[in-house]
Amino acid sequence: MLVVNKIGSLVINDDLGAVVGIVTSRDLMKVITERGKKALEMMVSSILSSNLITINENELLKHAVNKMELFAIHHLLVKNNAGNISGLISSFDIVREAALNVLKL
Repeated sequence: MLVVNKIGSLVINDDLGAVVGIVTSRDLMKVITERGKKALEMMVSSILSSNLITINENELLKHAVNKMELFAIHHLLVKNNAGNISGLISSFDIVREAALNVLKL
């Protein structure tokens, strides 16, 4: 799904729709490197990251960059003021936005 849809992460929900974690392409590469074909038989729950790092959708982009650097991650879940997940931002999104802004100068 990640490769087919050209995305770097998936937010994982439980049966009730609550967010329980995130799986990134980096997580998949790591487990496939470590376990080979056996990785394909693993449950998603065994590789997801459940310690979710979030940012409020009203925070500045520089705060997202700081959090990514501080926690050595490439994806942040974005929460709205009600505390619900409203999106996801990746380091690629930030680089793309910065590059577009530079090109506008």
